[in-house]
Amino acid sequence: MFVTIAQEISGFLNLPPEILLLHNVLQDAAPNQAWLEKQFGPGSLWRPKEADLPVDLTNKPAREFLINIGFPSVKLPRIGFNSTHLKTFADKGDSLCRYTGEELYGIYDPDDEVPALSFCLGEVYTQLVMLENEHGHVFWYNGDCYDSLGRDRGLVAQGLDSLAVLLGMVVAVTKDLRESPLDLSLEELERRVEILKRPLDILRGKMRDYDFYAEDAEFWNDLFSELLDDWEFRDESLGS
Repeated sequence: MFVTIAQEISGFLNLPPEILLLHNVLQDAAPNQAWLEKQFGPGSLWRPKEADLPVDLTNKPAREFLINIGFPSVKLPRIGFNSTHLKTFADKGDSLCRYTGEELYGIYDPDDEVPALSFCLGEVYTQLVMLENEHGHVFWYNGDCYDSLGRDRGLVAQGLDSLAVLLGMVVAVTKDLRESPLDLSLEELERRVEILKRPLDILRGKMRDYDFYAEDAEFWNDLFSELLDDWEFRDESLGS
């Protein structure tokens, strides 16, 4: 379980946590280099040149965002997201791994809504965060699922730029979290859960306002569960 220093201070000052954590941080959220690097750190964005992108990545907004702004190449252990391969393999020209619909889902019915071509942006443990080439949507993929069509865990964001901002929002609110001692009493754990719920609920609301795909996506549900890090209290924190 985590709690922020700012939240503990807010308790002494009798100030709402969202004033300290959210208002000043999230109001300027935007898919530009300045805001994204403020959240992820200087030099954290992978910004390839036009010639470095796969020729079969044809989605224009995605290409323009990568070339002009860049996508965070980072490891976020608190939520399990890792996109460091974008920079690691940049010199080899193999940063964006491509997958056809058949490679992801096997032989499928033509009537099934399966993306013809997708590119891997990052991973959450063994599951992949994918950019769908035709429409530019981002979806979550679980290759370990026995049911081939069940491997698609749903949409994550409307586009590449939106995903970068949503991840940035999460980092902005949670980067000061510190892990609580393991010997906490149940009463103290419950108190800290309650402290953490409020800013996370507000954060989730801000994310929904920014991108309606964040409304009830499995990706974000699981991410917020990771942040709460306690099965007993997870479901309650994900309400509207």
